[in-house]
Amino acid sequence: MSTPPDGPPDRPADSPTHGPADGPADGPAAPAPRTAWVVEFIAGEATIDPKPQISLTEDGRVLGTTGVNRISGRYEAHNETVRITGAGMTRVAGSPEAMDQERRFLQALEGWNAFHVSDSRLDLGAPDTGLVCVLSESPTTPPSG
Repeated sequence: MSTPPDGPPDRPADSPTHGPADGPADGPAAPAPRTAWVVEFIAGEATIDPKPQISLTEDGRVLGTTGVNRISGRYEAHNETVRITGAGMTRVAGSPEAMDQERRFLQALEGWNAFHVSDSRLDLGAPDTGLVCVLSESPTTPPSG
């Protein structure tokens, strides 16, 4: 698998991790736009409360929380991959455990990530370094700060 410097990794058609086909040329295709995804696992480790959340909007924005700080930015999707860019974040301190979780969450979002959506589950990234998210029953308000 190769990774062009400015584009997503090439993936074979029979790749075990897949997502929706490309969207229109002028808009992103990604997992369940306008849906809150609660991060249950980061790199195979269960998350602690407050859990990180991400939402992807139909117009290419990403919104959410690391569990401590709010994040926002843009995303682009191509075939079975998604990349978050231009992310901004509030800078509130939390417990050492929450700050470590935030660091691991942000690390998992770096670069192009393969994704797979099934039922109410989103797998984002490689199994050993990525995220496992579940659909939120109701979006949680990110912490103020």
